[in-house]
Amino acid sequence: MDKDELASELRDMLLQLAHINDCFLLHKKILLYTKTMNREMNISPAFFQIIMYSLEHTYMMDISKLYDKDGQVKGIRKAINLCEHYSTLFPKERTNVFLDGEIERSEVIRIDVLKDIKSARNKLTALEPILKSLRGRRNKYYAHRDKKYVNPKLFTEQYLN
Repeated sequence: MDKDELASELRDMLLQLAHINDCFLLHKKILLYTKTMNREMNISPAFFQIIMYSLEHTYMMDISKLYDKDGQVKGIRKAINLCEHYSTLFPKERTNVFLDGEIERSEVIRIDVLKDIKSARNKLTALEPILKSLRGRRNKYYAHRDKKYVNPKLFTEQYLN
């Protein structure tokens, strides 16, 4: 993988993150509108219920994928693994240019990619209790994997034969 391919891969992951954020913000905005525009929204309540369900379902499932433990799924762990594997492609320093009054100044900032990767992994580890709860919610309510209600063996017998 070269620098452009890595950049493209990471850009795709960031676009996925932006999509999740957009869905969440729209869901939040519609919830706020239910108070201020209740009469207008009650003209077509089924439409707004479908929209609300779809937005919530989308961002919950996508967040679950984003934080999936499998390092091969396009998510944060894969991004971290890619960055670690191709750490030599990252610059070792960058120059910040800024104006100090009328004088243009610059400073060189050292970049330690492996240190940043270790920090990102530590942050993921700290989030693990929250992510475990998120996976449980996904499996039970969104992905319909609750063994109490769905038996995968019966499903394959009934629908694939």
